[in-house]
Amino acid sequence: MGVSILDPIVCVLLGVLAVPNLLIAKRPDAKKIIDKIAPFQGWIGALAALWGVWRIIFIVIHIGDFMHALTMKFGVMGLIGALAFIIYAVVLFSLGILLGIGVLKRFIKNAQAQASLDQTLAKIQPHQGTLGIVALIDGVVLLLFALHILK
Repeated sequence: MGVSILDPIVCVLLGVLAVPNLLIAKRPDAKKIIDKIAPFQGWIGALAALWGVWRIIFIVIHIGDFMHALTMKFGVMGLIGALAFIIYAVVLFSLGILLGIGVLKRFIKNAQAQASLDQTLAKIQPHQGTLGIVALIDGVVLLLFALHILK
């Protein structure tokens, strides 16, 4: 499906940035690491949103391959891999918008486009915690595929 080692890393990173308090509650020592990457949250989010758009386009272009996988032509692992990749694309775009809204607005000057961005943000913002947890889980699944532990 085109999963590189970078995909799970980005997915987990977005999950960490989306639900930092949850991670710090479980592992207080994680605060040091999160504090180091938090200043870059906007840029990470903006790049993730753009990469998420590309991943969604990739899925649309290769919809036939995904449909084969989703109908279990490639077995259960093909189904899991296709779902993990689709979830990754959606989480990448959604958390990218949530985390990178400030940076994106600096580059988007059109008032209509900014209003559309605000509407999208209003729809997905209540789901930030859920998206963050999904990103963490999906990142682990993608990592297992990228390392060929799951095939």
